[in-house]
Amino acid sequence: MRGKKASLRLMLFLVLTLVLAISTIFMFLTNFGKSEPKIYTPLVYNDVYYQENELHFYLNQIAETSFFEIYDEIIKNDYYISELIYNPDNYVNFENLNINLNNLLEKNFREKFEEKFKNIDFEKKHLNKLKNKIISGNYSLIFNDEVLAVSLINLNLENSMEGIEIFYKPEINIKINLTRKKLHSFQEIYEFKEKCVSISNLTEKKDCYEDYIYNLENFNIGVIKEVDFSDKEYLLIKFTTKNDFLINGEFKHMVFSFIPK
Repeated sequence: MRGKKASLRLMLFLVLTLVLAISTIFMFLTNFGKSEPKIYTPLVYNDVYYQENELHFYLNQIAETSFFEIYDEIIKNDYYISELIYNPDNYVNFENLNINLNNLLEKNFREKFEEKFKNIDFEKKHLNKLKNKIISGNYSLIFNDEVLAVSLINLNLENSMEGIEIFYKPEINIKINLTRKKLHSFQEIYEFKEKCVSISNLTEKKDCYEDYIYNLENFNIGVIKEVDFSDKEYLLIKFTTKNDFLINGEFKHMVFSFIPK
Protein backbone atom coordinates (compact mmCIF):
# COMPACT_ATOMS: atom_id res chain seq x y z
CA MET A 1 0.00 0.00 0.00
CA ARG A 2 2.80 2.39 0.90
CA GLY A 3 4.53 1.63 -2.40
CA LYS A 4 1.42 2.50 -4.36
CA LYS A 5 1.09 5.84 -2.50
CA ALA A 6 4.70 6.71 -3.20
CA SER A 7 4.26 5.90 -6.89
CA LEU A 8 1.11 8.02 -7.02
CA ARG A 9 2.89 11.00 -5.46
CA LEU A 10 5.78 10.67 -7.86
CA MET A 11 3.43 10.52 -10.84
CA LEU A 12 1.53 13.59 -9.60
CA PHE A 13 4.84 15.50 -9.18
CA LEU A 14 5.90 14.59 -12.72
CA VAL A 15 2.55 15.69 -14.16
CA LEU A 16 2.70 19.06 -12.39
CA THR A 17 6.30 19.58 -13.54
CA LEU A 18 5.30 18.80 -17.12
CA VAL A 19 2.34 21.22 -17.00
CA LEU A 20 4.60 23.99 -15.62
CA ALA A 21 7.19 23.36 -18.34
CA ILE A 22 4.56 23.42 -21.11
CA SER A 23 3.09 26.66 -19.72
CA THR A 24 6.53 28.30 -19.63
CA ILE A 25 7.28 27.28 -23.22
CA PHE A 26 3.87 28.54 -24.36
CA MET A 27 4.39 31.95 -22.70
CA PHE A 28 7.86 32.24 -24.24
CA LEU A 29 6.58 31.41 -27.74
CA THR A 30 3.61 33.77 -27.58
CA ASN A 31 5.81 36.66 -26.35
CA PHE A 32 8.79 35.97 -28.60
CA GLY A 33 9.75 39.07 -30.60
CA LYS A 34 7.84 41.47 -28.36
CA SER A 35 9.68 44.29 -26.51
CA GLU A 36 10.26 43.80 -22.86
CA PRO A 37 8.55 46.38 -20.68
CA LYS A 38 10.84 49.32 -19.84
CA ILE A 39 10.66 51.90 -17.09
CA TYR A 40 11.56 55.35 -18.34
CA THR A 41 10.52 57.37 -15.31
CA PRO A 42 14.07 58.10 -13.99
CA LEU A 43 15.16 59.34 -17.43
CA VAL A 44 12.13 61.58 -17.69
CA TYR A 45 12.78 63.07 -14.26
CA ASN A 46 16.49 63.53 -15.00
CA ASP A 47 15.62 65.70 -17.99
CA VAL A 48 13.21 67.80 -15.94
CA TYR A 49 15.83 68.31 -13.22
CA TYR A 50 18.34 69.30 -15.89
CA GLN A 51 15.87 71.92 -17.11
CA GLU A 52 15.50 73.20 -13.54
CA ASN A 53 19.29 73.51 -13.15
CA GLU A 54 19.50 75.46 -16.41
CA LEU A 55 16.81 77.86 -15.22
CA HIS A 56 18.72 78.50 -12.00
CA PHE A 57 21.96 79.02 -13.91
CA TYR A 58 20.63 81.61 -16.37
CA LEU A 59 18.54 83.38 -13.76
CA ASN A 60 21.48 83.66 -11.37
CA GLN A 61 24.04 84.73 -13.99
CA ILE A 62 21.85 87.44 -15.52
CA ALA A 63 20.66 88.68 -12.11
CA GLU A 64 24.24 88.99 -10.83
CA THR A 65 25.47 90.83 -13.92
CA SER A 66 22.48 93.17 -13.81
CA PHE A 67 23.03 93.90 -10.14
CA PHE A 68 26.76 94.61 -10.54
CA GLU A 69 26.02 97.06 -13.35
CA ILE A 70 23.36 98.83 -11.28
CA TYR A 71 25.69 99.04 -8.27
CA ASP A 72 28.37 100.55 -10.51
CA GLU A 73 25.88 103.09 -11.92
CA ILE A 74 24.83 104.13 -8.40
CA ILE A 75 28.36 104.80 -7.19
CA LYS A 76 29.40 106.51 -10.43
CA ASN A 77 26.47 108.91 -10.29
CA ASP A 78 26.46 109.30 -6.48
CA TYR A 79 22.83 108.13 -6.31
CA TYR A 80 23.40 106.73 -2.81
CA ILE A 81 23.69 110.30 -1.46
CA SER A 82 20.56 112.27 -0.61
CA GLU A 83 21.74 115.74 -1.68
CA LEU A 84 24.46 116.13 -4.28
CA ILE A 85 26.84 118.95 -3.37
CA TYR A 86 30.30 119.01 -4.93
CA ASN A 87 33.46 120.79 -3.86
CA PRO A 88 35.64 122.81 -6.30
CA ASP A 89 37.52 119.61 -7.25
CA ASN A 90 34.20 118.01 -8.20
CA TYR A 91 34.19 115.48 -5.34
CA VAL A 92 30.82 114.88 -3.72
CA ASN A 93 30.05 115.62 -0.08
CA PHE A 94 28.51 112.60 1.63
CA GLU A 95 26.29 113.64 4.51
CA ASN A 96 23.08 111.61 4.37
CA LEU A 97 22.11 108.37 2.71
CA ASN A 98 19.42 108.51 0.02
CA ILE A 99 16.27 107.24 1.75
CA ASN A 100 14.82 106.12 -1.59
CA LEU A 101 17.92 104.13 -2.52
CA ASN A 102 16.36 100.66 -2.19
CA ASN A 103 13.40 101.64 -4.36
CA LEU A 104 15.72 103.16 -6.93
CA LEU A 105 17.89 100.06 -6.97
CA GLU A 106 14.88 97.76 -7.39
CA LYS A 107 13.48 99.88 -10.23
CA ASN A 108 16.77 100.12 -12.11
CA PHE A 109 17.50 96.44 -11.54
CA ARG A 110 14.14 95.40 -12.99
CA GLU A 111 14.71 97.48 -16.13
CA LYS A 112 18.20 96.14 -16.74
CA PHE A 113 17.31 92.54 -15.77
CA GLU A 114 14.34 92.41 -18.14
CA GLU A 115 16.25 94.14 -20.94
CA LYS A 116 19.04 91.55 -20.76
CA PHE A 117 16.52 88.70 -21.07
CA LYS A 118 14.86 90.43 -24.04
CA ASN A 119 18.17 90.48 -25.88
CA ILE A 120 18.82 86.74 -25.54
CA ASP A 121 17.47 84.29 -28.13
CA PHE A 122 16.93 80.95 -26.43
CA GLU A 123 16.38 77.79 -28.45
CA LYS A 124 15.09 75.62 -25.62
CA LYS A 125 11.43 75.73 -24.67
CA HIS A 126 11.92 75.91 -20.89
CA LEU A 127 14.40 78.80 -21.22
CA ASN A 128 11.93 80.71 -23.38
CA LYS A 129 9.35 80.15 -20.65
CA LEU A 130 11.79 81.74 -18.22
CA LYS A 131 12.39 84.64 -20.61
CA ASN A 132 8.66 85.29 -21.03
CA LYS A 133 8.16 85.26 -17.28
CA ILE A 134 10.92 87.80 -16.74
CA ILE A 135 10.10 90.25 -19.54
CA SER A 136 6.44 90.25 -18.53
CA GLY A 137 7.45 91.14 -14.96
CA ASN A 138 5.94 87.93 -13.62
CA TYR A 139 8.43 87.45 -10.79
CA SER A 140 8.98 88.79 -7.28
CA LEU A 141 11.90 90.99 -6.30
CA ILE A 142 12.96 92.00 -2.79
CA PHE A 143 15.98 94.07 -1.77
CA ASN A 144 16.78 94.79 1.89
CA ASP A 145 20.14 96.66 1.88
CA GLU A 146 22.23 93.49 1.96
CA VAL A 147 20.41 90.81 -0.05
CA LEU A 148 18.59 90.88 -3.39
CA ALA A 149 16.13 88.00 -3.86
CA VAL A 150 14.42 86.99 -7.11
CA SER A 151 11.66 84.35 -7.14
CA LEU A 152 9.58 82.82 -9.92
CA ILE A 153 6.19 81.23 -9.40
CA ASN A 154 3.99 79.03 -11.57
CA LEU A 155 6.66 78.07 -14.06
CA ASN A 156 5.78 74.62 -15.38
CA LEU A 157 8.34 72.12 -16.64
CA GLU A 158 7.32 69.05 -18.56
CA ASN A 159 8.73 66.04 -20.36
CA SER A 160 7.40 62.81 -21.84
CA MET A 161 8.77 59.49 -23.03
CA GLU A 162 6.94 56.39 -24.27
CA GLY A 163 3.61 57.67 -23.00
CA ILE A 164 4.92 58.76 -19.62
CA GLU A 165 4.33 62.47 -18.98
CA ILE A 166 5.86 64.52 -16.20
CA PHE A 167 4.63 67.95 -15.09
CA TYR A 168 6.75 69.73 -12.52
CA LYS A 169 6.61 73.14 -10.81
CA PRO A 170 10.04 73.86 -9.37
CA GLU A 171 10.79 76.59 -6.87
CA ILE A 172 13.12 78.96 -8.71
CA ASN A 173 14.72 81.28 -6.15
CA ILE A 174 18.07 83.04 -6.20
CA LYS A 175 19.69 85.37 -3.69
CA ILE A 176 22.55 87.80 -4.19
CA ASN A 177 24.29 88.58 -0.92
CA LEU A 178 26.46 91.70 -1.24
CA THR A 179 29.10 90.63 1.26
CA ARG A 180 29.46 87.17 -0.26
CA LYS A 181 29.81 88.78 -3.68
CA LYS A 182 32.69 90.88 -2.33
CA LEU A 183 30.77 94.17 -2.07
CA HIS A 184 29.22 96.10 0.81
CA SER A 185 25.80 97.62 1.31
CA PHE A 186 25.43 101.37 1.18
CA GLN A 187 24.19 101.27 4.74
CA GLU A 188 27.53 99.78 5.80
CA ILE A 189 29.41 102.47 3.86
CA TYR A 190 27.30 105.16 5.54
CA GLU A 191 27.97 103.70 9.00
CA PHE A 192 31.69 103.64 8.25
CA LYS A 193 31.54 107.31 7.23
CA GLU A 194 29.69 108.25 10.44
CA LYS A 195 32.32 106.76 12.78
CA CYS A 196 34.73 109.68 12.44
CA VAL A 197 32.73 112.43 10.78
CA SER A 198 32.44 114.55 13.93
CA ILE A 199 36.22 114.95 14.30
CA SER A 200 37.21 118.44 13.12
CA ASN A 201 40.98 118.03 12.94
CA LEU A 202 41.78 116.49 9.54
CA THR A 203 44.84 114.59 10.73
CA GLU A 204 42.95 113.04 13.61
CA LYS A 205 39.99 112.29 11.34
CA LYS A 206 42.28 110.59 8.84
CA ASP A 207 43.81 108.46 11.59
CA CYS A 208 40.34 107.57 12.85
CA TYR A 209 39.12 106.37 9.45
CA GLU A 210 42.29 104.38 8.91
CA ASP A 211 41.54 102.51 12.13
CA TYR A 212 38.16 101.42 10.72
CA ILE A 213 38.97 100.62 7.07
CA TYR A 214 39.05 96.88 7.82
CA ASN A 215 35.34 97.03 8.68
CA LEU A 216 34.77 97.14 4.91
CA GLU A 217 37.03 94.22 4.05
CA ASN A 218 35.91 93.94 0.41
CA PHE A 219 37.29 97.38 -0.47
CA ASN A 220 40.75 98.84 -0.64
CA ILE A 221 40.25 102.21 1.07
CA GLY A 222 42.45 105.25 0.82
CA VAL A 223 42.06 108.17 3.20
CA ILE A 224 43.75 111.19 1.61
CA LYS A 225 44.28 114.82 2.67
CA GLU A 226 43.69 117.09 -0.31
CA VAL A 227 43.73 120.83 -1.07
CA ASP A 228 41.16 122.34 -3.44
CA PHE A 229 41.58 125.25 -5.88
CA SER A 230 40.90 127.74 -3.12
CA ASP A 231 43.65 126.23 -0.93
CA LYS A 232 41.12 124.71 1.44
CA GLU A 233 42.08 121.35 2.94
CA TYR A 234 39.63 118.47 2.95
CA LEU A 235 39.62 114.75 3.52
CA LEU A 236 38.84 112.43 0.61
CA ILE A 237 37.96 108.75 1.03
CA LYS A 238 38.52 106.60 -2.03
CA PHE A 239 37.08 103.08 -2.38
CA THR A 240 38.24 100.42 -4.86
CA THR A 241 36.77 96.93 -4.93
CA LYS A 242 39.33 94.20 -4.32
CA ASN A 243 37.59 91.95 -6.84
CA ASP A 244 36.79 92.79 -10.43
CA PHE A 245 33.25 92.42 -11.79
CA LEU A 246 31.69 91.83 -15.20
CA ILE A 247 30.21 95.20 -16.12
CA ASN A 248 28.93 95.90 -19.63
CA GLY A 249 30.94 93.00 -21.04
CA GLU A 250 34.20 93.96 -19.34
CA PHE A 251 35.82 92.81 -16.11
CA LYS A 252 36.89 95.75 -13.97
CA HIS A 253 37.20 97.10 -10.43
CA MET A 254 34.59 99.53 -9.14
CA VAL A 255 35.91 102.86 -7.86
CA PHE A 256 34.22 105.76 -6.06
CA SER A 257 35.14 108.61 -3.73
CA PHE A 258 33.47 111.07 -1.35
CA ILE A 259 34.20 113.75 1.21
CA PRO A 260 32.76 112.71 4.60
CA LYS A 261 30.42 115.33 6.03
